[in-house]
Amino acid sequence: MGNIIRKRKLFWVWQGQKEENWINAMAAKGLLLTEVGFCRYEFEEGEPGAYQYCMQMLKGAASKKRNQEYIQFLKDTDIECIGTVGSWIYLRRKTEEMPFSLFSDLDSKMQYLARIGRTFLFLTILQFVASLCNFHAWLSGSGSANLMVGIIFLFTGAAWGFAAASLFYRVREMKGELVLRE
Repeated sequence: MGNIIRKRKLFWVWQGQKEENWINAMAAKGLLLTEVGFCRYEFEEGEPGAYQYCMQMLKGAASKKRNQEYIQFLKDTDIECIGTVGSWIYLRRKTEEMPFSLFSDLDSKMQYLARIGRTFLFLTILQFVASLCNFHAWLSGSGSANLMVGIIFLFTGAAWGFAAASLFYRVREMKGELVLRE
């Protein structure tokens, strides 16, 4: 193997496919992902296109027993876990003729994306409720800090809402594709 290259890049939480495509484009150039962190990627120079990469959001933290069992199952099927960031796992396998996908059919992919969308929708509601509580406290005379925190929660909730809407839109597109196939 070759030199270590570190890159910092920001992807929004709803841009999982874009992030995965970027990692695979780096692999096609011979930069193989070996370590991952929040907005941090470590690559090692290697054979271009030797690996394909995939990301998946788990149900809960990667350290949970059921998720560790799942990661072990993937390892047993020659899929390597490069690292985790929160509930996201970064996976790779040696390139084969077929594209690397964790989902064997459109239905399971739609269920997966809908689950992530529901998680983001829950976070949207949570942020908006927290925002309203802070605005109420500010209107009750608790100080301008509550106004600032309320605004931050409002914008954060809007971002989570955008993430949820993006995923639900993708699921709707996939359903249309499924209908066309039938």
